[in-house]
Amino acid sequence: MTRMMMALVVLSALDAFAITKVAVTYFDINGGTEEYRALGKGMADMLITDLLVVKSISLVERAKLNLVMDELKLAKSPYVDKATALKLGKVLSATHMLTGAITVLGTKMRIDARVLDATSGVVVQSKQVDGESKEFFDLEKELVDLLVAALDLKPDQKEKAALRKSQTESFDAWARYSAGLDATDKGDPQKAQQLFLEALQADPNYRSAKNASERLAALYAKVDQAQVKGFDAAFKKLNPKAKDFAAQVEQLLIESDTTREDGMKQKLALLTWLAERDLLPQSSPHFSRVALDAMALIGRFTRCPDEYDAVLQSCDYFAQRIPKDQAVLGMCRSNLDQINRSRKDPKDVEYQRGQWARDYQEHRNLDPENWMGVLARNREGIAKLMHLYASKAKK
Repeated sequence: MTRMMMALVVLSALDAFAITKVAVTYFDINGGTEEYRALGKGMADMLITDLLVVKSISLVERAKLNLVMDELKLAKSPYVDKATALKLGKVLSATHMLTGAITVLGTKMRIDARVLDATSGVVVQSKQVDGESKEFFDLEKELVDLLVAALDLKPDQKEKAALRKSQTESFDAWARYSAGLDATDKGDPQKAQQLFLEALQADPNYRSAKNASERLAALYAKVDQAQVKGFDAAFKKLNPKAKDFAAQVEQLLIESDTTREDGMKQKLALLTWLAERDLLPQSSPHFSRVALDAMALIGRFTRCPDEYDAVLQSCDYFAQRIPKDQAVLGMCRSNLDQINRSRKDPKDVEYQRGQWARDYQEHRNLDPENWMGVLARNREGIAKLMHLYASKAKK
Protein backbone atom coordinates (compact mmCIF):
# COMPACT_ATOMS: atom_id res chain seq x y z
CA MET A 1 0.00 0.00 0.00
CA THR A 2 1.46 3.38 -1.01
CA ARG A 3 1.93 6.24 1.45
CA MET A 4 -0.81 8.19 -0.32
CA MET A 5 -3.22 5.28 0.06
CA MET A 6 -2.27 4.85 3.73
CA ALA A 7 -2.98 8.52 4.34
CA LEU A 8 -6.36 8.20 2.66
CA VAL A 9 -7.24 5.19 4.78
CA VAL A 10 -6.28 7.03 8.00
CA LEU A 11 -8.27 10.12 7.04
CA SER A 12 -11.22 8.00 6.01
CA ALA A 13 -11.10 6.12 9.31
CA LEU A 14 -11.36 9.39 11.17
CA ASP A 15 -14.38 10.27 9.02
CA ALA A 16 -16.03 6.99 9.97
CA PHE A 17 -17.22 8.48 13.22
CA ALA A 18 -19.08 11.20 11.33
CA ILE A 19 -22.59 11.14 9.90
CA THR A 20 -23.69 8.93 7.01
CA LYS A 21 -21.04 9.16 4.29
CA VAL A 22 -22.05 8.58 0.68
CA ALA A 23 -19.82 7.98 -2.34
CA VAL A 24 -21.47 8.64 -5.71
CA THR A 25 -19.45 6.72 -8.32
CA TYR A 26 -19.23 7.42 -12.02
CA PHE A 27 -22.10 5.85 -13.90
CA ASP A 28 -21.36 3.30 -16.62
CA ILE A 29 -22.38 4.37 -20.14
CA ASN A 30 -23.88 1.88 -22.57
CA GLY A 31 -24.63 2.76 -26.19
CA GLY A 32 -24.71 6.22 -27.69
CA THR A 33 -21.98 8.02 -29.60
CA GLU A 34 -18.52 8.97 -28.36
CA GLU A 35 -19.83 12.31 -27.06
CA TYR A 36 -21.86 10.40 -24.46
CA ARG A 37 -18.77 8.74 -22.92
CA ALA A 38 -18.31 11.47 -20.31
CA LEU A 39 -21.93 11.58 -19.13
CA GLY A 40 -21.15 9.11 -16.34
CA LYS A 41 -18.94 11.70 -14.69
CA GLY A 42 -21.47 14.44 -15.30
CA MET A 43 -24.20 12.39 -13.67
CA ALA A 44 -22.11 11.75 -10.55
CA ASP A 45 -21.14 15.42 -10.34
CA MET A 46 -24.75 16.58 -10.67
CA LEU A 47 -25.96 14.17 -8.00
CA ILE A 48 -23.18 15.23 -5.63
CA THR A 49 -23.96 18.90 -6.19
CA ASP A 50 -27.67 18.33 -5.58
CA LEU A 51 -27.13 16.29 -2.42
CA LEU A 52 -24.70 18.77 -0.88
CA VAL A 53 -27.69 20.74 0.42
CA VAL A 54 -28.66 17.84 2.73
CA LYS A 55 -26.75 18.52 5.95
CA SER A 56 -27.44 15.15 7.52
CA ILE A 57 -25.08 13.30 5.15
CA SER A 58 -21.45 13.65 4.10
CA LEU A 59 -20.43 13.22 0.46
CA VAL A 60 -17.11 12.02 -0.95
CA GLU A 61 -15.60 14.75 -3.10
CA ARG A 62 -15.05 13.99 -6.79
CA ALA A 63 -11.34 14.80 -6.51
CA LYS A 64 -10.92 12.23 -3.72
CA LEU A 65 -12.87 9.65 -5.72
CA ASN A 66 -10.56 10.23 -8.70
CA LEU A 67 -7.49 9.86 -6.53
CA VAL A 68 -8.63 6.59 -5.00
CA MET A 69 -9.81 5.10 -8.30
CA ASP A 70 -6.46 5.92 -9.92
CA GLU A 71 -4.60 4.43 -6.96
CA LEU A 72 -6.62 1.23 -6.89
CA LYS A 73 -6.57 0.85 -10.70
CA LEU A 74 -9.99 -0.77 -10.65
CA ALA A 75 -10.59 -3.12 -13.56
CA LYS A 76 -14.36 -3.32 -13.09
CA SER A 77 -16.98 -0.73 -12.24
CA PRO A 78 -18.59 -0.77 -8.77
CA TYR A 79 -21.99 -1.03 -10.49
CA VAL A 80 -21.31 -4.43 -12.04
CA ASP A 81 -18.89 -5.88 -9.48
CA LYS A 82 -19.65 -6.22 -5.75
CA ALA A 83 -15.99 -6.78 -4.82
CA THR A 84 -14.99 -3.55 -6.53
CA ALA A 85 -17.73 -1.67 -4.70
CA LEU A 86 -16.62 -3.05 -1.34
CA LYS A 87 -12.97 -2.26 -2.02
CA LEU A 88 -13.75 1.30 -3.07
CA GLY A 89 -16.15 1.85 -0.19
CA LYS A 90 -13.60 0.63 2.35
CA VAL A 91 -10.83 2.99 1.22
CA LEU A 92 -13.26 5.92 1.09
CA SER A 93 -14.73 4.87 4.46
CA ALA A 94 -18.18 5.36 2.94
CA THR A 95 -21.23 3.95 4.64
CA HIS A 96 -23.19 3.86 1.39
CA MET A 97 -22.56 4.06 -2.34
CA LEU A 98 -24.74 5.21 -5.20
CA THR A 99 -23.78 3.43 -8.42
CA GLY A 100 -25.49 3.12 -11.76
CA ALA A 101 -25.49 2.90 -15.51
CA ILE A 102 -26.92 5.02 -18.31
CA THR A 103 -28.10 3.27 -21.47
CA VAL A 104 -28.55 5.47 -24.53
CA LEU A 105 -30.95 4.30 -27.23
CA GLY A 106 -31.21 6.99 -29.86
CA THR A 107 -32.91 9.96 -28.21
CA LYS A 108 -34.06 7.84 -25.28
CA MET A 109 -32.20 7.12 -22.07
CA ARG A 110 -32.54 4.50 -19.37
CA ILE A 111 -30.88 4.97 -16.01
CA ASP A 112 -30.38 2.07 -13.62
CA ALA A 113 -29.23 2.98 -10.13
CA ARG A 114 -28.46 1.17 -6.87
CA VAL A 115 -27.84 2.32 -3.35
CA LEU A 116 -25.43 -0.11 -1.67
CA ASP A 117 -24.42 -0.66 1.93
CA ALA A 118 -20.70 -0.02 1.42
CA THR A 119 -19.71 -2.31 4.29
CA SER A 120 -21.59 -5.40 3.11
CA GLY A 121 -22.33 -4.80 -0.56
CA VAL A 122 -26.04 -5.38 0.05
CA VAL A 123 -28.35 -3.46 -2.29
CA VAL A 124 -30.47 -1.23 -0.08
CA GLN A 125 -32.64 0.06 -2.91
CA SER A 126 -32.54 0.11 -6.69
CA LYS A 127 -34.47 1.91 -9.39
CA GLN A 128 -34.81 2.08 -13.16
CA VAL A 129 -36.04 5.23 -14.86
CA ASP A 130 -36.30 6.02 -18.55
CA GLY A 131 -37.40 8.77 -20.87
CA GLU A 132 -36.28 11.10 -23.65
CA SER A 133 -32.92 12.84 -23.25
CA LYS A 134 -34.78 16.16 -22.94
CA GLU A 135 -36.41 14.73 -19.80
CA PHE A 136 -33.05 13.78 -18.32
CA PHE A 137 -33.13 16.29 -15.48
CA ASP A 138 -36.46 14.92 -14.26
CA LEU A 139 -34.90 11.45 -14.30
CA GLU A 140 -31.94 12.68 -12.29
CA LYS A 141 -34.27 14.05 -9.62
CA GLU A 142 -35.80 10.58 -9.30
CA LEU A 143 -32.35 9.26 -8.40
CA VAL A 144 -32.01 11.96 -5.76
CA ASP A 145 -35.33 10.79 -4.34
CA LEU A 146 -34.03 7.19 -4.43
CA LEU A 147 -31.06 8.02 -2.22
CA VAL A 148 -33.14 10.12 0.15
CA ALA A 149 -35.59 7.23 0.58
CA ALA A 150 -32.92 4.52 0.83
CA LEU A 151 -31.11 6.33 3.66
CA ASP A 152 -34.35 7.44 5.29
CA LEU A 153 -33.19 11.04 5.21
CA LYS A 154 -35.43 13.76 6.58
CA PRO A 155 -34.57 16.92 4.68
CA ASP A 156 -36.14 20.10 6.02
CA GLN A 157 -38.32 22.35 3.87
CA LYS A 158 -35.41 24.48 2.72
CA GLU A 159 -33.42 21.40 1.71
CA LYS A 160 -36.43 19.90 -0.08
CA ALA A 161 -36.86 23.07 -2.11
CA ALA A 162 -33.17 23.08 -3.02
CA LEU A 163 -33.30 19.42 -4.05
CA ARG A 164 -36.06 20.15 -6.57
CA LYS A 165 -34.08 22.87 -8.34
CA SER A 166 -32.30 21.86 -11.54
CA GLN A 167 -28.77 23.10 -12.11
CA THR A 168 -29.57 23.48 -15.80
CA GLU A 169 -32.40 22.63 -18.18
CA SER A 170 -30.07 22.33 -21.16
CA PHE A 171 -28.97 18.80 -22.02
CA ASP A 172 -26.35 20.22 -24.40
CA ALA A 173 -24.89 22.40 -21.64
CA TRP A 174 -24.73 19.44 -19.26
CA ALA A 175 -23.15 17.17 -21.90
CA ARG A 176 -20.42 19.72 -22.63
CA TYR A 177 -19.84 20.28 -18.93
CA SER A 178 -19.49 16.51 -18.47
CA ALA A 179 -16.95 16.39 -21.30
CA GLY A 180 -15.11 19.26 -19.61
CA LEU A 181 -14.86 17.24 -16.39
CA ASP A 182 -13.44 14.32 -18.35
CA ALA A 183 -10.90 16.56 -20.12
CA THR A 184 -9.83 17.95 -16.73
CA ASP A 185 -9.31 14.45 -15.36
CA LYS A 186 -7.25 13.54 -18.43
CA GLY A 187 -4.93 16.51 -17.88
CA ASP A 188 -6.14 18.70 -20.75
CA PRO A 189 -7.18 21.99 -19.08
CA GLN A 190 -7.30 23.93 -22.35
CA LYS A 191 -9.86 21.56 -23.85
CA ALA A 192 -11.73 21.54 -20.53
CA GLN A 193 -11.90 25.33 -20.44
CA GLN A 194 -13.26 25.43 -23.98
CA LEU A 195 -15.93 22.87 -23.14
CA PHE A 196 -16.96 24.72 -19.97
CA LEU A 197 -17.29 27.93 -21.97
CA GLU A 198 -19.40 26.08 -24.56
CA ALA A 199 -21.59 24.83 -21.71
CA LEU A 200 -22.05 28.43 -20.56
CA GLN A 201 -22.94 29.49 -24.09
CA ALA A 202 -25.67 26.83 -24.11
CA ASP A 203 -26.85 27.93 -20.65
CA PRO A 204 -25.33 31.19 -19.28
CA ASN A 205 -26.88 30.46 -15.87
CA TYR A 206 -25.25 27.03 -15.43
CA ARG A 207 -23.48 27.64 -12.11
CA SER A 208 -21.37 24.44 -12.10
CA ALA A 209 -19.93 25.25 -15.53
CA LYS A 210 -19.23 28.83 -14.49
CA ASN A 211 -17.47 27.73 -11.30
CA ALA A 212 -15.35 25.21 -13.20
CA SER A 213 -14.44 27.79 -15.83
CA GLU A 214 -13.46 30.33 -13.18
CA ARG A 215 -11.31 27.76 -11.36
CA LEU A 216 -9.44 26.96 -14.58
CA ALA A 217 -9.07 30.67 -15.40
CA ALA A 218 -7.47 31.20 -11.99
CA LEU A 219 -5.18 28.23 -12.63
CA TYR A 220 -4.18 29.62 -16.02
CA ALA A 221 -3.41 32.98 -14.43
CA LYS A 222 -1.01 31.35 -11.97
CA VAL A 223 0.62 29.28 -14.71
CA ASP A 224 1.01 32.38 -16.91
CA GLN A 225 2.57 34.36 -14.06
CA ALA A 226 5.03 31.55 -13.40
CA GLN A 227 5.86 31.31 -17.12
CA VAL A 228 6.51 35.06 -17.37
CA LYS A 229 8.81 34.99 -14.33
CA GLY A 230 10.64 31.94 -15.68
CA PHE A 231 11.06 33.52 -19.13
CA ASP A 232 12.35 36.80 -17.70
CA ALA A 233 14.84 35.01 -15.45
CA ALA A 234 16.17 32.87 -18.31
CA PHE A 235 16.32 35.89 -20.65
CA LYS A 236 18.44 37.86 -18.19
CA LYS A 237 20.91 34.97 -17.92
CA LEU A 238 21.45 34.63 -21.69
CA ASN A 239 25.13 34.68 -22.59
CA PRO A 240 26.08 34.74 -26.30
CA LYS A 241 29.39 33.07 -25.40
CA ALA A 242 27.70 30.07 -23.79
CA LYS A 243 28.00 26.79 -25.71
CA ASP A 244 24.27 26.18 -25.49
CA PHE A 245 23.29 29.77 -26.33
CA ALA A 246 21.44 28.76 -29.50
CA ALA A 247 19.51 26.04 -27.66
CA GLN A 248 18.57 28.45 -24.86
CA VAL A 249 17.31 31.05 -27.34
CA GLU A 250 15.28 28.46 -29.26
CA GLN A 251 13.66 27.20 -26.07
CA LEU A 252 12.64 30.72 -25.04
CA LEU A 253 11.18 31.38 -28.49
CA ILE A 254 9.19 28.15 -28.31
CA GLU A 255 7.84 29.07 -24.86
CA SER A 256 6.69 32.56 -25.92
CA ASP A 257 3.15 32.24 -27.31
CA THR A 258 2.40 35.10 -29.71
CA THR A 259 -1.35 34.50 -29.51
CA ARG A 260 -1.17 36.00 -26.00
CA GLU A 261 -0.22 39.57 -25.12
CA ASP A 262 2.57 38.71 -22.69
CA GLY A 263 3.91 36.00 -25.00
CA MET A 264 4.07 38.43 -27.92
CA LYS A 265 5.93 41.02 -25.84
CA GLN A 266 8.36 38.35 -24.64
CA LYS A 267 9.12 37.19 -28.17
CA LEU A 268 9.52 40.73 -29.50
CA ALA A 269 11.82 41.67 -26.62
CA LEU A 270 14.05 38.67 -27.26
CA LEU A 271 14.12 39.04 -31.06
CA THR A 272 14.83 42.78 -30.77
CA TRP A 273 17.64 42.13 -28.28
CA LEU A 274 19.19 39.67 -30.72
CA ALA A 275 18.74 41.96 -33.74
CA GLU A 276 20.33 44.92 -31.96
CA ARG A 277 23.42 42.77 -31.37
CA ASP A 278 23.29 41.22 -34.84
CA LEU A 279 23.01 37.79 -33.25
CA LEU A 280 21.50 34.92 -35.21
CA PRO A 281 22.17 31.79 -33.14
CA GLN A 282 21.56 28.47 -34.92
CA SER A 283 21.60 24.93 -33.59
CA SER A 284 21.75 23.78 -37.23
CA PRO A 285 23.18 25.44 -40.37
CA HIS A 286 19.98 24.56 -42.19
CA PHE A 287 17.49 26.02 -39.71
CA SER A 288 17.14 29.18 -37.64
CA ARG A 289 14.30 29.47 -35.13
CA VAL A 290 15.17 33.17 -34.76
CA ALA A 291 14.71 33.86 -38.46
CA LEU A 292 11.59 31.71 -38.70
CA ASP A 293 9.83 33.46 -35.82
CA ALA A 294 10.97 36.90 -36.96
CA MET A 295 9.73 36.42 -40.53
CA ALA A 296 6.42 34.99 -39.31
CA LEU A 297 5.81 38.38 -37.69
CA ILE A 298 7.38 40.56 -40.38
CA GLY A 299 5.39 38.76 -43.07
CA ARG A 300 2.25 40.45 -41.72
CA PHE A 301 3.51 43.69 -43.29
CA THR A 302 3.15 42.32 -46.83
CA ARG A 303 -0.35 43.79 -46.51
CA CYS A 304 1.06 47.27 -45.79
CA PRO A 305 2.29 48.99 -49.01
CA ASP A 306 4.27 51.57 -47.06
CA GLU A 307 6.42 48.79 -45.61
CA TYR A 308 7.00 46.67 -48.73
CA ASP A 309 10.66 47.72 -48.99
CA ALA A 310 11.36 46.98 -45.31
CA VAL A 311 9.86 43.50 -45.66
CA LEU A 312 12.05 42.70 -48.67
CA GLN A 313 15.18 44.18 -47.05
CA SER A 314 14.56 41.99 -43.98
CA CYS A 315 14.30 38.98 -46.27
CA ASP A 316 17.56 40.04 -47.94
CA TYR A 317 19.26 40.15 -44.53
CA PHE A 318 18.26 36.58 -43.68
CA ALA A 319 19.06 35.30 -47.18
CA GLN A 320 22.59 36.71 -46.81
CA ARG A 321 23.11 35.32 -43.30
CA ILE A 322 21.50 31.87 -43.60
CA PRO A 323 21.37 30.92 -47.31
CA LYS A 324 20.82 27.23 -46.47
CA ASP A 325 17.64 27.77 -44.46
CA GLN A 326 14.98 26.64 -46.93
CA ALA A 327 12.07 27.37 -44.57
CA VAL A 328 12.94 31.07 -44.27
CA LEU A 329 13.86 31.36 -47.95
CA GLY A 330 10.47 29.88 -48.81
CA MET A 331 8.70 32.45 -46.65
CA CYS A 332 10.69 35.26 -48.26
CA ARG A 333 9.90 34.00 -51.77
CA SER A 334 6.19 33.99 -50.87
CA ASN A 335 6.48 37.54 -49.51
CA LEU A 336 8.22 38.70 -52.69
CA ASP A 337 5.56 37.15 -54.94
CA GLN A 338 2.74 38.73 -52.94
CA ILE A 339 4.32 42.18 -52.97
CA ASN A 340 5.11 42.03 -56.70
CA ARG A 341 1.51 41.04 -57.51
CA SER A 342 0.18 43.95 -55.50
CA ARG A 343 2.61 46.49 -57.01
CA LYS A 344 1.42 45.64 -60.51
CA ASP A 345 -2.03 47.02 -59.68
CA PRO A 346 -2.11 50.57 -58.23
CA LYS A 347 -5.72 50.06 -57.20
CA ASP A 348 -4.74 47.01 -55.18
CA VAL A 349 -1.97 49.00 -53.48
CA GLU A 350 -4.47 51.65 -52.40
CA TYR A 351 -6.96 49.02 -51.28
CA GLN A 352 -4.29 47.26 -49.21
CA ARG A 353 -3.23 50.56 -47.62
CA GLY A 354 -6.80 51.38 -46.65
CA GLN A 355 -7.52 47.86 -45.39
CA TRP A 356 -4.35 47.89 -43.28
CA ALA A 357 -5.56 51.04 -41.52
CA ARG A 358 -9.10 49.72 -41.12
CA ASP A 359 -7.86 46.43 -39.65
CA TYR A 360 -5.82 48.30 -37.06
CA GLN A 361 -8.80 50.37 -35.93
CA GLU A 362 -11.02 47.30 -35.79
CA HIS A 363 -8.59 44.88 -34.16
CA ARG A 364 -6.68 46.94 -31.60
CA ASN A 365 -9.58 46.94 -29.13
CA LEU A 366 -10.34 43.23 -29.40
CA ASP A 367 -10.27 40.98 -26.36
CA PRO A 368 -6.76 40.41 -24.89
CA GLU A 369 -7.10 36.70 -25.74
CA ASN A 370 -7.82 37.40 -29.42
CA TRP A 371 -4.66 36.88 -31.50
CA MET A 372 -5.67 39.52 -34.08
CA GLY A 373 -5.95 42.05 -31.27
CA VAL A 374 -2.54 41.00 -29.97
CA LEU A 375 -1.01 41.55 -33.42
CA ALA A 376 -2.66 44.93 -33.88
CA ARG A 377 -1.54 46.24 -30.49
CA ASN A 378 2.04 45.14 -31.16
CA ARG A 379 2.40 46.49 -34.70
CA GLU A 380 4.84 49.17 -33.56
CA GLY A 381 7.12 46.61 -31.89
CA ILE A 382 7.05 44.33 -34.95
CA ALA A 383 7.80 47.29 -37.24
CA LYS A 384 10.77 48.25 -35.06
CA LEU A 385 12.13 44.72 -35.31
CA MET A 386 11.62 44.66 -39.08
CA HIS A 387 13.47 47.95 -39.60
CA LEU A 388 16.35 46.72 -37.46
CA TYR A 389 16.84 43.72 -39.74
CA ALA A 390 16.29 45.84 -42.86
CA SER A 391 19.00 48.30 -41.76
CA LYS A 392 21.51 45.47 -41.44
CA ALA A 393 21.03 44.07 -44.95
CA LYS A 394 24.08 44.65 -47.15
CA LYS A 395 23.30 47.15 -49.87
